[in-house]
Amino acid sequence: MSRPQLAWVAAAFVLAPLLNGPVAWALLLEQPVPGRERTMTPPELRATWDRHVPDGAADEVLVLRDATDFIGYRRVRIQGGSTTPASLTDPTSRTLKVERAGFPFESLGSERRWGAGGDALEGAIAIAPRRMSPGGGNYGVVDALPLRPSFPGFWLNTWLYAHLFLAPLLVHLVLRHRRRGARRAPSVGRPVGAAAP
Repeated sequence: MSRPQLAWVAAAFVLAPLLNGPVAWALLLEQPVPGRERTMTPPELRATWDRHVPDGAADEVLVLRDATDFIGYRRVRIQGGSTTPASLTDPTSRTLKVERAGFPFESLGSERRWGAGGDALEGAIAIAPRRMSPGGGNYGVVDALPLRPSFPGFWLNTWLYAHLFLAPLLVHLVLRHRRRGARRAPSVGRPVGAAAP
């Protein structure tokens, strides 16, 4: 392979993992497609709460919002406490927002927790709150862009993006190989009707 081709391969493997961020952020800023939402089962809900909220014991855990798009997007906001949640500032309850995004697999994620002691953002960079694009249900605002890799989706997307970057180079190499093979093939002329030797 020539130096430009080697540089192309190197660039593909550098850019592929970096592409996860812009793809996930673009999906996160879009509304979920209406009718594509799903509801977490009680075991999923409890497991998500227990995994993300330290000392997250709660008599009940409720879904405030649950949006899953069919193209690698997930946003869930759940609240736990001993009473029906009235607001995010209710000292008897705590709230968790988990976001995952990526295409075709969820590859980056973040979480934000609210409670009596304030709020904590992990695995993301805070941005000025902005409403999601119109067109779907009311899923609020986006106030952070996820940065924390979510496996195995991060590696699967990186593998796919790298192959997409390499596809033009592979096509070029295959076509060049065929052209060279066609030039080297001997042409043997025979009279019409003559038997092959």
